[in-house]
Amino acid sequence: MPSYEVYRQGVDLGHVGLASTIGVVLTTVIFAISLVITRIGDRMRVSTAERSMNYVVLLLFAAFALAPFVVIVTGALQPDAEAPGGLANLREAWRIGHFGSYLRNSAMVSLFVVSVSTVLSILAGYALGAMRFRGATPVFYLMLLGIRMPAEAIVIPLFYDLRALHLTDTFWALAMPQVAQSVAFGTF
Repeated sequence: MPSYEVYRQGVDLGHVGLASTIGVVLTTVIFAISLVITRIGDRMRVSTAERSMNYVVLLLFAAFALAPFVVIVTGALQPDAEAPGGLANLREAWRIGHFGSYLRNSAMVSLFVVSVSTVLSILAGYALGAMRFRGATPVFYLMLLGIRMPAEAIVIPLFYDLRALHLTDTFWALAMPQVAQSVAFGTF
């Protein structure tokens, strides 16, 4: 499997950019070939050969992207000295890793963040777009600042604030910062 070998060599040698470089080179070559094959007239016409070539290229890129996942899944399902193989391996990993509780927690946080930020974004967007009120301009600029502020810049002060409020290791400490960042983006 050549695509797996490219990934393996790139990761083993510490050259993670190797796979990206090969992808960019392949994309450029395919684009050049596509320009040569395409006939430019009043309208762009796509020949059967070009369409077939496009599908071949898409299939190659899909195989390149999916190869690591296929290797991981086949490796997880194969038996070895310690595990019986098959789906029993996955069930055991699910149980030992507590993935059920992690999935439940992620679903709860996602549902809460999406629903609350959607409602607040719709209300804020309507207020800023359709209503004229005193202080609309500062609120508008505050929302723009919220979009421009990267999460990495505020994560440490946010931790100290949540710790002062005794909210660390809680649902609210996970969900509310995400809501705050989503509302500014969702408003626009």
